[in-house]
Amino acid sequence: MELFTLYLQYLSEICEGKRSAPAGITIPETSEEEKAVAVQQAAMEMGIPAFVKACADAEGRDVPQ
Repeated sequence: MELFTLYLQYLSEICEGKRSAPAGITIPETSEEEKAVAVQQAAMEMGIPAFVKACADAEGRDVPQ
């Protein structure tokens, strides 16, 4: 999968509550829109590649460079 595809998958799963956020990301207990914004901001701050890697690492998955 491409990096951006994984980013969107992980972002969606976190916002839907299907996946825990990686370490260092706190999700507010508010509306779905505010959750999505908070996760997106955190991902941008850490960088999309680092965000995807952190999510993949949390499930024991390797992501090709």
